[in-house]
Amino acid sequence: MCWACSGPGRDTFATLLFLGVVTVVETVPRDSRPKCDVLVLGLLQNQAKQAQAPIELASPPTWLSAAERAEVLAQATALKAKGRIEEITRIARPKAELILLVGLGGAGEKIEPSVLRKAAASAARVLVDVNVAGFCLPVVDAPAAQAITEGIVLGAYSFTAYKTKADAPVPLKKALLLTPTNPQIKQAAKTGEITSDAVNFARDLINTPANDLYPAEFAKRVRATVKTPAVKIKIWDEKQLFCEKMNAIIDVGKGSQHPPRLIRLEYKPRDSKAHLALVGKGITFDTGGYSIKPATGMVTMKADMSGAAAVIAAMVAIAELKIKTHVTAYAVLAENMVSASAQRPSDIIKSYSGKTIEVLNTDAEGRLVLADAITRALEDKPDVLVDVATLTGAASIALGKRTAGAMARTDAPRSRIVSAANKAGEQIWGMPIPDEMRASLDSDVADIANISKGADASGGMLKGAAFLAEFVPEGLDWVHLDIANVAFNDSSPYGYTPAGGTGFGVRTLIALATDLQGGS
Repeated sequence: MCWACSGPGRDTFATLLFLGVVTVVETVPRDSRPKCDVLVLGLLQNQAKQAQAPIELASPPTWLSAAERAEVLAQATALKAKGRIEEITRIARPKAELILLVGLGGAGEKIEPSVLRKAAASAARVLVDVNVAGFCLPVVDAPAAQAITEGIVLGAYSFTAYKTKADAPVPLKKALLLTPTNPQIKQAAKTGEITSDAVNFARDLINTPANDLYPAEFAKRVRATVKTPAVKIKIWDEKQLFCEKMNAIIDVGKGSQHPPRLIRLEYKPRDSKAHLALVGKGITFDTGGYSIKPATGMVTMKADMSGAAAVIAAMVAIAELKIKTHVTAYAVLAENMVSASAQRPSDIIKSYSGKTIEVLNTDAEGRLVLADAITRALEDKPDVLVDVATLTGAASIALGKRTAGAMARTDAPRSRIVSAANKAGEQIWGMPIPDEMRASLDSDVADIANISKGADASGGMLKGAAFLAEFVPEGLDWVHLDIANVAFNDSSPYGYTPAGGTGFGVRTLIALATDLQGGS
């Protein structure tokens, strides 16, 4: 197919797709009563042995009178509220704002940020068609303020770009976060807003259907979004990719009328002490190629670009937060389709690294495009390299649907990203890359095969990492994040996670860049 002569055949839905409503968070003094439609309060399980009541309000504001507090608790008790984490209880009050109680679990000396984030998100998600809500949850320090802000913005998220009904529910417009008058807390709330806005940007990209988000359009949206002079942008089109012999990217995308792209963003602040490289897989739609997926497995394949969305969104936030780490981010974009020009099983590719790859399965295409993108990222000489990809269905078999896998050759880089994930509130579990996994990828006719021979599906996630390790030099702090199981939620919302694209990985990458400010 001639890319130079062919086009999408239709106008794109829009140059840019944004949320119909973006939830704004504003910090206000805790000792002043806000004007709001709904007041959100925390509800604790009272675990004291001599407790007179099984529930209690968590740090209620001083301006809420003793009589009002007693009435709220009486109604909550009558409604059988237990204070369980994320539990929602509505308290109607004549001639006053509605009170929404959200469970925080058992009372303790300090409520963890992860609990506050989930609680705030659960409350924000049910506050549809509400203009202003006041959130009076326990804000004792900066991490708590950031977590609550993130919960509000992430929980209120709704992908509305394709909704045409005028009466469709509208997400919460404005949240007032009641906090102590403290500049550190105010800055933490701002950080939370920037971080969660970046996650929602990634979610928008993931949720956009592939007929409107193909490689060239993805690149166009990134260029339109990244406007700060602090970030330099370069985009390779199909001709440049061909000229520079990035053959693995070219081969994966050659079955589609939409040619591939490679995006590079660079943010280099003064006095940075470490250089972090991010590489994201961006298969804008994955049919599996000639090793075609079953129909049910193809429905969510618009989300196969979630790794690319994560690294781009993280880079936008890192620059806006002015984190003092040098970061380069690569998003490698292609569409894996079936046509007369598509890649075939048994094809051999000479990758950008010079190594040859035997393609035994065209549905193991993500590792092919990442091989070229990682090789290009290495030319920037980073101290730390992290690739993020919806790489294997085996990830869900190993870790379920809420925990991503982090694979590395050595403990130190793997532990560092798990630590960053813990700080950010994302679930990542460290996994090994056993030596025998590489041996299973030996090829009789090329340097390496993209899957193991035969029907051996064991250790699929680890084999994907072993393939990528072939293109990363020994001694470099490198981590592979497999987010195939967590990038798209095809069930009901929970916590701060909506149905659809999750934006997983964005907060972890921001936390990692923050951690590297002190050096690698």
